[in-house]
Amino acid sequence: MSDPRTPGGDERTVEVSAVPRPDTELDIVRRELGERYEVARELGRGGMAMVFQAKDRGLERDVAVKVLPFEHLYDQGLVERFQREARTAAQLEHPNIIPIYSVDRVGRVVFFAMKFLRGGSLAKLLEQRKRLTPPEIRRVMHEAGSALAYAWSRGVVHRDIKPDNMMFDEFGRVVVADFGIARANSSQKLTGTGMAIGTPHYMSPEQVRAQPLDGRSDLYSLGIVAFQCLIGDVPYDANDAFTVALKHLQEPVPQLPPALAEDPDAVKLYAVIERMMAKEPEQRFADCEAMIRALGDDPVAPIGFRVEGMGVTGPMSPIPASRALGPSIRTGTPPANPPSPAPTAPSRAPAPAVSATPASTPAAGGRSGALLIGGGLAAAAVVAFLMLRGGGSAAVAPAADSVQAPAVPPAVASSATAPSDSLAAAAGAGAAP
Repeated sequence: MSDPRTPGGDERTVEVSAVPRPDTELDIVRRELGERYEVARELGRGGMAMVFQAKDRGLERDVAVKVLPFEHLYDQGLVERFQREARTAAQLEHPNIIPIYSVDRVGRVVFFAMKFLRGGSLAKLLEQRKRLTPPEIRRVMHEAGSALAYAWSRGVVHRDIKPDNMMFDEFGRVVVADFGIARANSSQKLTGTGMAIGTPHYMSPEQVRAQPLDGRSDLYSLGIVAFQCLIGDVPYDANDAFTVALKHLQEPVPQLPPALAEDPDAVKLYAVIERMMAKEPEQRFADCEAMIRALGDDPVAPIGFRVEGMGVTGPMSPIPASRALGPSIRTGTPPANPPSPAPTAPSRAPAPAVSATPASTPAAGGRSGALLIGGGLAAAAVVAFLMLRGGGSAAVAPAADSVQAPAVPPAVASSATAPSDSLAAAAGAGAAP
């Protein structure tokens, strides 16, 4: 470009080179993984992961690639925890648990590849429809309960069941995702000493009390999800996580609104949900099989939608409630070497589909945010508050590796939502360590 005349009177031309655009995270992932994957776009991100849609060049199939954010590469503890999530989920072979294909590190990219789910998340579906019908909710309870039962039979408690972590494949089948904070039955801890992770609106009372957890904690969280699907909102809500946690401890399950109270099907389903949400684990169903039996042989409807680009994709045929969908959630210690069940996926039959907008990733703020708090201080705060309000005492058995009650103020790690034009959601973008 030409400069104005210099004081000396002559003209000079100065060449200004273009400043190179810095590489984006997508650019880096594409470059590092280019030999194995054709990375198309970012689907979403959460507190501890980025998720990209990609195509496996060797197998010629779509996958979701979950990547550890680059700023965490030098934290060996986080790297190991991220890889442990993949290994934990990869050991759970069940039709309603997301399959993990590979885990690896290439250059700066620590990642694992998993199934690309085109149906989106239950959170997105509830955002679109607000509520589901009782037969649809029973479908969700059947399939998610089967997945959780199997996970517990393998010694794994999910600990973060919520609509964002319950996905759908292109056939409408429920797939449980994001085992980022799952607790394996081993000497390794997935959370730091005295720290806790969870989502306040879906935490069980024993999580709030910092007590040891078993599969009945996941059963409680699934009850919260079922309540939300039936009523259209979570049972306990407040402006801060601390108050939400107290409501889990103190408040009864809200009653059905008048309109639903006149629906016999909704009333019968509510009775099952109410028991799942009992404050004490002993008052809940002993296992998922008992919960499924309580549903009886009432109609089970598929979650219908159309996946763009897939033609007519129909929901699945009903499952008889009397058929066991997997091993029970046991209330004691799982066997050291449990047998590997071989659950059979239900038969699928095409059916009319209802339209749905593209899905989002399970990485959202607000209720979807992960709660990270100091264990001992938080538990003490809740107990002290309860004693001051009620004049009584509350028994708390803190466990260093248990999920703790929210402190004041709670630290809630919110995460960004996925682009609204996503065709599908990849599971597990929003887990915190």
